[in-house]
Amino acid sequence: MECPFVLSANPGTDIWKKPPSTERDNPITKSYAVISLKSLQSATITFSAQYGSPYDQVGFLVRITHKPSSALKWIKGGIEFFENEPVLSVACCDQWADWSTAPLPESAVDGVTKGETALTFSLRRKGSALWVYFDQENGRRIPLREITWLYGLEDQDRWEVEVGAMAARADKDAPEPLQAKFHAFDVKFDNE
Repeated sequence: MECPFVLSANPGTDIWKKPPSTERDNPITKSYAVISLKSLQSATITFSAQYGSPYDQVGFLVRITHKPSSALKWIKGGIEFFENEPVLSVACCDQWADWSTAPLPESAVDGVTKGETALTFSLRRKGSALWVYFDQENGRRIPLREITWLYGLEDQDRWEVEVGAMAARADKDAPEPLQAKFHAFDVKFDNE
């Protein structure tokens, strides 16, 4: 995919699913590829944005769809603006969504918040799990989450994944769109 590119997320955009009835699915995305679940091996994405509204989020989105039904599962990861600072974030939705966060290194918070520092995240298949990592500039890969249910889904041949870049500004009252710049984006699958 040609980089850099920018996604502009209007206020009120989000992807989230919480019982009993919250269901939002309108993030701004740019798809890299739609491939079979079995063939997904890895994805790496580098991005920056100026964060300022609650739940601003930028990173990757993997939509998992079962053919021919409309069953949708998803995984998103990157940075989310939570409690007035950017945090490392991963959310997964099988039936309902769950979310985990981890702090950024203190030295990176200001530059990330202002959009001056680009960050890299990656997905890597390891056996029957998909791992989400925060890739630091020094080459150290920090594991954020192991997702085990993905490759345990029945009918593996009938599941497709759409891997894309994502931006969302969940705050409906934010004064302007969130501008996210994607500096690099690559997806690897079996036939490469």
